[in-house]
Amino acid sequence: MIRTIIIIVLWPTLMAILYGQEISILRRYSLKDGLPSLTIYDIKQDSKGYLWVATEEGLCRFDGRTFVSIEDAAWHSKAILQIMVDSKDRIWSSLDNEHPEYYADGTVHRIESISRKISRKYNSYHERQDNKIGITHRRSLYVVDEDNNVIESSSINQLQYDIISSTKNALYDDQTILLGYKKQPLTIFNHSDSTVTSIDSKSHKKLEQLSIHSCYQEFDNVWICTSDGLYHGTISKKFHDLTRIMDSIIPYRLTSDRDGNFWLGSKNSGLYHVSRSQLLSATHTNPLLFDIKNVDNVFSFDSIICLAVNRRNVFVYNSRFELTHHFLVGKGDIVYNIVKQGENLYTLCNKELMSYNLQTKKIGTKTPRTSAGIFKHLHELPNDELLIIGSEFLHIRKNEEPLVLDYFPNQKILVSGVVSDSMLWYATSDELYSYNFALKTPPEKIKEIRGFAIHAIFKLANDEAIIITSNGRIDKYNSKTNKIIKSQTLRNTLVTDVLIQEKIFLATPNGVIYVNPFSLEIDGFSEFNEYLQHEDVLFVDKFQENLVMGTKSKILKLQHDAVQNHDKLNLHFDAFFINDSFSSFTTKPVLHHSKNNIRISYSCPFFSLERPYFQYVLTAGKSQDTIQTNESSVYFSSLQPGQYTFTISAKTNLGLNSDPVSLQFDIRPPWWRSTWFYILSICFILLVIYYLYRQNEERSQARYSLLQERLSALQAQMNPHFLFNALQSLQYYISKNDRKRASSYLTIFATLVRKTLESSAQEYILLEDEIDYLTSYLEMEKEKLDGNLNYEFLYNQNLKASTMIPTMIIQPFVENSIVHGFGSRSVRNHIQIFFEKTTSKEIRCEITDNGRFNPPNTPKSGHKSFSSKAVEKRIKLLHQLHKTSPSKNKTGIQILSNADARSVFEEGTTVRLTLPCIQASP
Repeated sequence: MIRTIIIIVLWPTLMAILYGQEISILRRYSLKDGLPSLTIYDIKQDSKGYLWVATEEGLCRFDGRTFVSIEDAAWHSKAILQIMVDSKDRIWSSLDNEHPEYYADGTVHRIESISRKISRKYNSYHERQDNKIGITHRRSLYVVDEDNNVIESSSINQLQYDIISSTKNALYDDQTILLGYKKQPLTIFNHSDSTVTSIDSKSHKKLEQLSIHSCYQEFDNVWICTSDGLYHGTISKKFHDLTRIMDSIIPYRLTSDRDGNFWLGSKNSGLYHVSRSQLLSATHTNPLLFDIKNVDNVFSFDSIICLAVNRRNVFVYNSRFELTHHFLVGKGDIVYNIVKQGENLYTLCNKELMSYNLQTKKIGTKTPRTSAGIFKHLHELPNDELLIIGSEFLHIRKNEEPLVLDYFPNQKILVSGVVSDSMLWYATSDELYSYNFALKTPPEKIKEIRGFAIHAIFKLANDEAIIITSNGRIDKYNSKTNKIIKSQTLRNTLVTDVLIQEKIFLATPNGVIYVNPFSLEIDGFSEFNEYLQHEDVLFVDKFQENLVMGTKSKILKLQHDAVQNHDKLNLHFDAFFINDSFSSFTTKPVLHHSKNNIRISYSCPFFSLERPYFQYVLTAGKSQDTIQTNESSVYFSSLQPGQYTFTISAKTNLGLNSDPVSLQFDIRPPWWRSTWFYILSICFILLVIYYLYRQNEERSQARYSLLQERLSALQAQMNPHFLFNALQSLQYYISKNDRKRASSYLTIFATLVRKTLESSAQEYILLEDEIDYLTSYLEMEKEKLDGNLNYEFLYNQNLKASTMIPTMIIQPFVENSIVHGFGSRSVRNHIQIFFEKTTSKEIRCEITDNGRFNPPNTPKSGHKSFSSKAVEKRIKLLHQLHKTSPSKNKTGIQILSNADARSVFEEGTTVRLTLPCIQASP
């Protein structure tokens, strides 16, 4: 009784759905999407993937995102009735004009070689196999070569009437054209032999009364756009089965792109995007199978399909989608799974497990749930066994044995799957486990689960298992080693249901994704039509050759062999703007430094609901971060001079991508930042430095020569002074008639003169030679003082034997100590000479006596201290010459009392000399 009531209620709806011919349109493009007009005359696709749309208001290009109108003043008319894209991507257009025209490289070109006397209204174009262009005009055909010259012409005078307009024909191949005429039968014209064949059939008498706008052929199928809607027929049956598919709009042109999308241009209704599966399904039967509220699940088997509806109803349909069985499950239960064993259907709900016999139509034994938890999953095992899984237990059942609980897991089971004859994998909220239900060994943890939920577990061949998560991650495991073999992640994809047969079918909000179970690569994608838009897709299943999918209120079938297969996305540069001015693409543009505001436009023709996104990077000698965008252009302002490479690629969330494309351009620096300017600047600076260096060298050389001359003059002045003092002493001995002492003095004086002559020609003398010279002089003075003179030489340990000091420097100060310090007195005279090296370029000499202290610059009657002044000047010149500076004063000479100098003698004078020194060459 219940079954009869359901059939009576649903029968009118099912009949209307199953036999209705109204096609469901996936998407409509109108003026708000950028179309220049709602009247679409023709649609073609070029080699790059762009759609070219001929409208009443001109030509436009579509890349899946935006419509770009082609505006050119050379167009004779806005309304373009027909277009043809040749192998060179030239857009041939039918206009009310004297000459055929085509669009290429941003401009319109005309075929001037065809006579102006020919009347207007060029009807159609087609490209032959030899890449020559055929032009159909009324009863004439023309062939144009690559240079736009007419090389052939013929006539089709057999026809008693003209072809109505350019959009009234469709080209089958290079030989055959299907022609349509007002109030005439369909005609096939073979332009190789100029034969005409009329198709006369009673089935399309009505069609002869209509205006045929265009025809589209795909293999044996032909779709005819008429003023009464879209008609479908087959060539093999000579159009005896013509069927009207659409009557809600007036179609002008139907065409297909390379990805299997159908595009329909209409009158005053815009452009329609129709999926292949929709059009093929609409040709035979409507894709909508059932329109039933509160659908819980669907289960398909070899010859039947089961619908779980409104929590407790199960409807069974045969292969013709006829209702054959209906039974009820526990009140308020949700049917989780149905397993078919022979003629029995085992239905698992959250409250009970029950069986239904398809032959006797009787309900078998019901097994209620226990206190251990509700039923969750049901799996079919070999030997007609059933694996029953609850939220907190597992059980194997065969025939009608009572329920016995075999295992109690610690956590609630959310998802389970049998991956071998004895192995079950199940997932809790946190972890994935494997359980051997044959041996009943304790379960083993496979991995932890964090941040996502496992949606399904499936068994594959060769001990492999597939685990799919709700966020689109697919892992292939080896079920024996429990290790991941391969992984794939579908970006930003929400999986609502999974089916694995010869392929992995993933139901998502946008459609069904087909994944190869071996490589885990995406094989294709089927979009849902408008029946499933804005609803959550809950399940997907396969019934015979169709995919069955649905929501809570609708169930549809989809021919899954007609899918969209995209090997690669086609990404192209469209425009290059410099300071907001369009610039044509060159191999490597070289720009002025002021033209540094760059905008690059690009597009990726892709006509799915899911639009691609772009990833780009602009590099200038060093790597930079990749930026992601959904915009079809990018703008760079105030770029610095340099060599730039712009690289971009397109991707989709389904894993499709394009090959990266690059554009290189250079921005030249200003002349003051150019390389040659830097080189010239460096050369100029080097020349200035060299000039200043030469000037300094010349001045230094002149100063050195001058100092040398002054030193030589001073030294020449000092030597006579010394000789005068020595001869004066010798005269003293002679005047005293002391021959012995005069002779001894003369011997010492001769030795001293010889050493003086040897050193007078030298600027520097070894320290030990200087000490020998001073020793000879002190011996001579000691003789002069009747032996009343003690002297000693002291050295610092850091002095080397190779140290050289200026000649004739120390002797004048020793002479001053004897002459002005001692005089005639009874005390013992002492002189101490001390040498110490202070730096690598300086040596300090202290001359200390115990005589009278004469402060410096004190005049002494009858004596002119010429030697001290000469030595002072000489030391200053030496320091200037060797670029050294005395440590204490500017002259390098200090005259102190012994008390101030803290000398060993209580009275007397200490003279400190700071002299430049050098090291003798080895």
